[in-house]
Amino acid sequence: IFKNMQGLLAHGDAALCNFSGRYYLTVEKNAVPVLEIEYADIIGGEVSVEDTSGKNRYNSVQASIIDPGKGWNTTAVTFYNSTFLTEDSNVEKKLNLAFDHITNYYTARSMAERHLRRSRFLRTYSLTLPYKYIGLLPNDVVSFNHPRFPDEANRVFIVDSIESTTSGKFNVELQETSNDVFITSPQTDISDTQIPSVTNIILPPRDVRYTANTVSNDGLLLRNGTLSWKGSLS
Repeated sequence: IFKNMQGLLAHGDAALCNFSGRYYLTVEKNAVPVLEIEYADIIGGEVSVEDTSGKNRYNSVQASIIDPGKGWNTTAVTFYNSTFLTEDSNVEKKLNLAFDHITNYYTARSMAERHLRRSRFLRTYSLTLPYKYIGLLPNDVVSFNHPRFPDEANRVFIVDSIESTTSGKFNVELQETSNDVFITSPQTDISDTQIPSVTNIILPPRDVRYTANTVSNDGLLLRNGTLSWKGSLS
C-alpha cells in the first residue's frame, strides 16, 4: 500500500509527512512564502550548499505512460526547450522518466515540462534551525537571504526535507525554485472527436457462483452466502 501511495504522491509532486503523530499531505506549489528564515537563527551560522546542475541539468525530457486509449500499452511523451538547449551550447541532455500512475497524455506532458524546468534549479542548501521553526513541513515555500548572496533580496525556496533531532533542532534542506518552474506551455488538443477504441485484454473470472445459505439466530432467519469463481485465463 505504501509503495503504491509513494508512487502516486511522487507523480503529483506531493509528500505524506508524519509530524507529531499526525499525517499531513503537502503538494509542491508556487505560493507566497509562509515564513522567512532569518540567517541569525541558523545554528552555528553554517549553511552547506550542494550544486548538481552540472550532471542533472537537462534540456529535453522523454516520459512514458500507460495509455488506456492504446489498450494500456506504453505511449511516449517528449518535450524539449530550445532556450535550455542554447544555454547548454546545443549539447542535448535528455531526462528519461516513467509515469506509472498517469494515464493522460496532456497531464504527463505538463509534468514532464515541470521536471525539465526544475532540473535548471538544482542548488540545495542544508542548515539547522531551532525549535521556533516547528510546524515547517516539506513542500512549504520559504524565503531566505544569506549574507553571501550577490543581491540583498530574499530568495525563494521549497522545503525539500526536514528532520527533527533529539536536541529539539531541525535539519532542513531547501531547494532553489522559481516561478518559471510552474509555467506550463500552451497545449493544443489535436485529436478528433472520435472516442478511441479500448481493447479489452483482460478476461473475466470463470464459473462465478453464489451459493445462498440460511441460518437461524434466536428465531430469526439470516441469509448470507458464498461467492466462488475460477481464475481468469488472461
